[in-house]
Amino acid sequence: MAECVNCRQQVDDDAENCPHCGQDLSEPVVQQKPHCGTPHA
Repeated sequence: MAECVNCRQQVDDDAENCPHCGQDLSEPVVQQKPHCGTPHA
C-alpha cells in the first residue's frame, strides 16, 4: 500500500486519487528544498 502525500493515509498502490482527502496521486509530487535566505557566492 502507498501513502497519500497530503493526508498520510494508506491508499491502494493503483489509486489515482486519495479516497480520504481527494489528493491527485497520478502526478509525482516534487518536494522543494527550503530556501535558507543566504546568497550563494
